[in-house]
Amino acid sequence: MIEQHLRECISIPHGCHLRRLQEELDPERTPSCLKETFQLLDEDDNLVTSYKAWQVEDDFFGFLQYDSDNSLVDRKTIIL
Repeated sequence: MIEQHLRECISIPHGCHLRRLQEELDPERTPSCLKETFQLLDEDDNLVTSYKAWQVEDDFFGFLQYDSDNSLVDRKTIIL
């Protein structure tokens, strides 16, 4: 569901694709929301930008967008 919300909010240029990264959960922490990390890759699999996205139940969705140098370039929170 997070990926679907992200795809609705961003523009994926022709030739690029979104890849979800697998993250290991910290057994010491109880998450307050669902979280996923994605990379937008060009046709040669070079990193264009990355996203850290989250969803709180069916209430809120949001993401942070980072450039290829891992600098924050955008953030959004959306009421579902």
